[in-house]
Amino acid sequence: MKTMRALIALISTAALAAALALIVSSGAQAEATVGLNVKVYSYDPGNTPERQPYTLCEGAWTHVDNIDADFDAQFGGIVAGCQPEFVLVHYTGSVRFPSTGVYAFQALADDGFWLSLDETPVITNDWVLKGRSGSVYSDISIVGGHAYALDAWYYEYGGGANATLTYSPDNGSTWETVPPSFFTSLPGATITSISPLVGSMAGGTNLTITGTAFVSGATVTVGGGTCTNVAFVSETSLTCRTPSGSLGVADVTVRNPDTQQATKIGAFTYQIPISNPTINSVSPATGATAERIWIDIVGTGFVSGSTVTVGGSPCSPNIFLSANALTCFNPSGLYGAQDIVITNPDSGSVTKTRGFTFQGTDPSLNYQTPRLFKLSFVAVGKLLKVTQKPKGSLKVTVSAASRLVCKVSGSYLKGLKAGTCSFSLKSVDSLGRLVTTKAGKIKTR
Repeated sequence: MKTMRALIALISTAALAAALALIVSSGAQAEATVGLNVKVYSYDPGNTPERQPYTLCEGAWTHVDNIDADFDAQFGGIVAGCQPEFVLVHYTGSVRFPSTGVYAFQALADDGFWLSLDETPVITNDWVLKGRSGSVYSDISIVGGHAYALDAWYYEYGGGANATLTYSPDNGSTWETVPPSFFTSLPGATITSISPLVGSMAGGTNLTITGTAFVSGATVTVGGGTCTNVAFVSETSLTCRTPSGSLGVADVTVRNPDTQQATKIGAFTYQIPISNPTINSVSPATGATAERIWIDIVGTGFVSGSTVTVGGSPCSPNIFLSANALTCFNPSGLYGAQDIVITNPDSGSVTKTRGFTFQGTDPSLNYQTPRLFKLSFVAVGKLLKVTQKPKGSLKVTVSAASRLVCKVSGSYLKGLKAGTCSFSLKSVDSLGRLVTTKAGKIKTR
């Protein structure tokens, strides 16, 4: 018994250790490295760039030790591995200062520079075309050892190209370049796919974002609007619900708490909402073939201006009562079970198969083929009476050459003088469909 208990204890301990190993492994974050992550973009020179993604520069830098580079002197004028002019550089990561105090900051840059710490703007008025210079931003309270989320942008418009971030731990008396040892960063987030690719302009589409280096607490924007119900599933997956947006394509951006962000350009498309109406009941659900009656339709998602058909024929007029009810005047002349179709103005539609049944004799059964159709001619005095069985609409005409010989009088052919009367017959059933035509001749006296 003791041996068995020991074995069970050993198995339990091993299983627990394995489970803990899985938990630790699945929750582990990538280790931070010295320096900052960077994304480098090229932009059109027409205007000063905004602090936003543009065309990502292929082969450009992705990481720097610190913000201190003279691109002209050190790299032959190539800015951050991209091109000589019209380059935008985005720095992200964290920065720790060794001691608590009141600091001052200055970015010596040609051209513009902008900086925030923990999403609080610090360097704000330097986003302008200028030579190597920068305003002093003093009276900034810093907590020593705290990892401030750093978000910095630099752009080069033309001419010189350089940027150096400096700090003063005594609020402006002495200045130093912020060294690499102060900066740390995690691998930058990436977006590889979005699902689904389209959704309603009204918002509310449940979005799944797949990528790398996502962090719990990340935020998501679609077309600049904030996604709600963001859920961190793993380092490679996030879910959220889209905000409302404008018709067309929209960028999707994931922003980690350390301000690193990934943007997939035009990844999601807003489309005009397609409604999804339903039909729950029809009353009455039956009616006579030759009778038109009002029918009430109950369901969901109805819209004013919708159309209704029964058996392919308009059920009209139709009256929109609410999103859950409408009524319409059904067509006549149909037979048997027919589908009801409701179509909203945005093309959203629903079909209730065999939703209404017309009762009675099918009026088309006797007129399907000419062989089921009979014409008879009976002499009544000097007249020839033409009859049709089964009954329908019969049209008798005489040829132009016979108009002096005979004429049509109702369902009769009347002789006017001796000769030959050429005539034709057209038979139409009760639904207005041409069944058959016949031609003949008679002798008149």
